[in-house]
Amino acid sequence: MKQASRRSKIVETNWTAGLLIIVSLLATVAPATGYSQSTPPLPQQQQVPVPTQPAADLAFTTPVAVGPASPLYVEWPKLVTERDGSLSALYSWGYRDHVFYVHSSDNGRTWSSPEDVGGNPLWGGSAGNISVAADREGRLHGCWYELYGPVYPSIHCRIRSKAGVWGPTAAVPGSGGERMKVTSMNVDTNGRTYVLAGKSARSLYLYALSDAGYSPPVNLPLTKDSQPSPSWLPEIGMAKGGSMVLLYGDHTLGGYNIRSLWLSGRGGTGAGEEWHSHYFSETDAAGLYTNGAQQYRMSSVALAEGGLGLAFECRLSDAEDKDICYREWQPNRHGLQYSGWQTNTVRFVTPPAQTVAPELCIDERGQRYLVWMDSYANMQVLVSWSRDGKQWSEPMRVNGGAYAREKHPSCAVSQGRLHVLWTDKISGDARLYYASRSLPELYPPLPLTSITSTGK
Repeated sequence: MKQASRRSKIVETNWTAGLLIIVSLLATVAPATGYSQSTPPLPQQQQVPVPTQPAADLAFTTPVAVGPASPLYVEWPKLVTERDGSLSALYSWGYRDHVFYVHSSDNGRTWSSPEDVGGNPLWGGSAGNISVAADREGRLHGCWYELYGPVYPSIHCRIRSKAGVWGPTAAVPGSGGERMKVTSMNVDTNGRTYVLAGKSARSLYLYALSDAGYSPPVNLPLTKDSQPSPSWLPEIGMAKGGSMVLLYGDHTLGGYNIRSLWLSGRGGTGAGEEWHSHYFSETDAAGLYTNGAQQYRMSSVALAEGGLGLAFECRLSDAEDKDICYREWQPNRHGLQYSGWQTNTVRFVTPPAQTVAPELCIDERGQRYLVWMDSYANMQVLVSWSRDGKQWSEPMRVNGGAYAREKHPSCAVSQGRLHVLWTDKISGDARLYYASRSLPELYPPLPLTSITSTGK
C-alpha cells in the first residue's frame, strides 16, 4: 500500500548492484574509497489521514500568462538561466505544432513575444521532448523532435548566438529514417552540444554537435535485452568539471530499471575508454527490483560540490501509483562500489495518483529545488527544496490562485529568485504561466553556532 502523507518521506531502499562494469574514473574525477551499506528490508508503511491538498506557498507572485493561448494545448516548457542572469524558455504550442522561444531580461517581470523556432506547421502532429541548455559563452542550445506524417519523427537541434540570432536547424543523422523520437541534450564547459538520440534504448546514439556538424555516433554498451520502449526518456547529466553521465530505462535485468553510464576518462572520448555501468531501481523487502512496467521521466542538475542530483519517477509495484525519487551521483563521496551513486533514496510519497514530471534546479548556495505535478484536486504544481539532498522541505503548492490542470513545471534560479513555468488549461484555453519567489532560507536550517562570551 502506498503511504498516504503529504510530507516527503525518506525511504532508505538499497538496490543490488547487478552487472557492474567498474573501470577507472572520468578524467576530472579522482578515485575514492568504496562505499557499502547493508540492505535492510523496506519498512512497513502506516496509514495516516489523507490531507485535502498541500498548503499554498504564498511567497510566490501571482501567476501571469506568458505568450498566446492555444485552443488545443501548450506543453513541456523548459526554463533555463543564461550566463548574464536572464531567463529563456522553449515550449511546445499546440495547433500545427510549433516550438516557441521566450526570453526575459528583467528577472521574469516581463517576457518577449514568442519566436517560432521549430515544429512543422504543415503537419498537425507533434513537436516535443524539448531539451534546452545555456553555455558560458552566452549561447542557447535547444533540441526537440518534429513529426512529419503519422510515423516519421525527426530530431532537430538549433543554437541561438549570444547576439540573439538562431542558427540553422541541424537534424540528427538518420533520425527521420529510423523514426527517432527519444532525445536528450546538454552542453559541456567548452560549449559543445551532446545529444542522446534514438527510438529506444536498443538504438540510442550519442552525438557531439559543433559548428562543423554532428560527430559520428559513439557506440554505447547496449544489449538485445535493453529496454525496448521509446517512451522512456533518457537524460544527459553534465557535472561541473565536464563529467558526463548518461541515464536511460533498461530491461536487461528482467525488470525496468535506470541504467547509468559514464566514461573511464583515459584521454577524453578516444580509443581504449570503457564505460562505468550501473543499474538501480527501488526494491522490495526481498531486494527485488520493483519499478514496474511503466515509463519514467528523469531530471538531473549539476551540484555545487560536484556530481549530479537526479530526480525520477518511481514506484514499488505495478499496482502502485508513481512517486518522485531522488538520488545523487558523487564518486568522490560515495565511492565506486555503486559507480558513484548513493545507496539510499529520498522518496516523495504523496496521496494522489500520478505524481510525475520532476524538474530540478539549484541556486548559488547549492540548495536544490524540485518541482513536479500531482493530482490533488485535478492537477497541481508542487515544490520542495533541500540544501543537502537528504532532508527536504514539506511540499507546497507553487501558487495559491485559481487553477484547473497545472502541469509540466520547469524551474530556474536567477538574481535571488526561484522561477517556475508551467502549463494550464482554464475555460478551454491552454496557456503558459509563470510565477517566482525570493529564495527561501536553507533547509534544513544550519545549526546555531554556540557563542561563548568572556567578561572583562
